[in-house]
Amino acid sequence: MTNLPDSAWLARLGRLLRVAALACILAPVVWAMWASWVPIERLHSGAMPWAVGGGRGGWANYDEALTQFPFLSFAVNSIVLSVAQVCGTLLSCSLTGFALAQYDRRGNRFWFSVLLATMMIPGQVLLIAQFVVYQQLGWVGSYRPLIVPAWLAASSFFVYVFREYFRNVPRAYEESARIDGASPWQVYWYVMLPMARPVLAAVACLALLGAWHEFLEPLVYLSDYRRYPLSVGLRMMQSIEGSRGNVLMAACILSMLPPLAALFWARRALFGRAEEPPFA
Repeated sequence: MTNLPDSAWLARLGRLLRVAALACILAPVVWAMWASWVPIERLHSGAMPWAVGGGRGGWANYDEALTQFPFLSFAVNSIVLSVAQVCGTLLSCSLTGFALAQYDRRGNRFWFSVLLATMMIPGQVLLIAQFVVYQQLGWVGSYRPLIVPAWLAASSFFVYVFREYFRNVPRAYEESARIDGASPWQVYWYVMLPMARPVLAAVACLALLGAWHEFLEPLVYLSDYRRYPLSVGLRMMQSIEGSRGNVLMAACILSMLPPLAALFWARRALFGRAEEPPFA
């Protein structure tokens, strides 16, 4: 029989471990919020986190982050890049995954294996070769090296996610649409994609976070600082601002708001009601 005291102790231990893990995750964020609010003197003095008074801080740090640097310009660049990459990723990767899942052509398994093998190659290994190609195309210095690959199903992982989802969709949906005279594109657009809303939301969130926080590729391909996204712009702010960590932390907190807003907007598709069947 189950030992009730032992079960209660294990449950209490599990809750304690979850709280400890959550505290470890939130501690850097809480510290960054505190550092973005306090005056620079208190940040460098080693005072306790709950000590806030003394000197100029508070909203002045956020005002300085917005006015003393082209923060809004960097934010607009990040939004443009992220939206373009997310839209391209959703369309190209879902279409590729649909083709690999629904059409059993000769060589599909081989090319899918090659696709999975490319996931094992770090992107940094290909960076020099890609730079040479983009330079010959005349793309270096523009957003095209950052946007065009997303519209060509460059993410093997997202193709894999869509392929596995579409493979589990009952064939009856496609067959019914075919009987009604739907073309393959209509099956994909009107039948499959509406059922894949949770996967679309999850992939969109992951692609958005990846595009928003990407640092290396914009740094390599962009030479004009006016085109920099926030990830590179914050690094430029750090080199200019030097020891003013409170203003830099305020800029970092502000840079977190657009992805958080997007995740909040997509929460219903991501965390829908559990009782809903996947293919109702």
